[in-house]
Order: sequence, then C-alpha cells, then structure tokens
Amino acid sequence: MKDSELIVALAQILDAADVGVWNPAGTVGANDVAIFYGQLGTTPNQAVGITRYGGTGALTNDSHRGARLVQVRVRGKPDDTKSADDLADAVDAVLARMPRTQGLSSEWASGPLPLGADGNRRTELTLNYLVTPEG
Repeated sequence: MKDSELIVALAQILDAADVGVWNPAGTVGANDVAIFYGQLGTTPNQAVGITRYGGTGALTNDSHRGARLVQVRVRGKPDDTKSADDLADAVDAVLARMPRTQGLSSEWASGPLPLGADGNRRTELTLNYLVTPEG
C-alpha cells in the first residue's frame, strides 16, 4: 500500500466514525471538523491533519513489516482548549489499537502531545500511531 493510500484510508476511517469530514475537494462547513491530507488548512477552526513521518519494513521487526508511523494533528476552536482535547479523544478512540479496518490496523499510539495555540488562539495537539497495512 502506498503512503498516499494509507493516509486517505485513515481519513476515510475517521470520516466514517463521524470524527470529521473528509472531502478531498476541500469544501466543508464552517462548523465542521475538516480532515486534511497533511498540513491543516486555515479553515474551519476545528481540523485534523494526517501525515506519515517514518517507518518501513526495514525499520521495524518482522511482525511489523511495512508499518508506517503516522502523525495526526488536531486543532480546536479559538480560546477553547477543551475542544482540542475532545477532538484528540475522538481520534484516539478510533485509531488507537485499531483492529483491521480497510486493510489497516494500529498497534501503538502516543499522545496527545500539546503544541500550544496557533496565531488564532486555537489549541493544537498531535497523536502518533504505528499503522500496519494488510499484505
């Protein structure tokens, strides 16, 4: 499975679990939680971004052949740290130790790790997962 396919599958999994809205065309409502491939967009306020940051068959043991390290960045509403915490909890409820879903599973997680607030006073956190594709 290519990295791009893995990230899109994770976005679709989070969308199906009602964590946020995955729309590759980029159109989501102002009050929705947008799910982004990679970097967070500037709008809407609440958002989830998914990126790969490492991991290959060569870097993991045989039981994790082809596993990838994935980082999920979440952002809450302005001046509302609780909204970022709640969004991180929603992501983690789906992705932490995820059983086989759309050809993916996860066996390890860390976070949420606080990043502070962005220039618009929106708290950001990251969560990290070891995701293993089928085959």
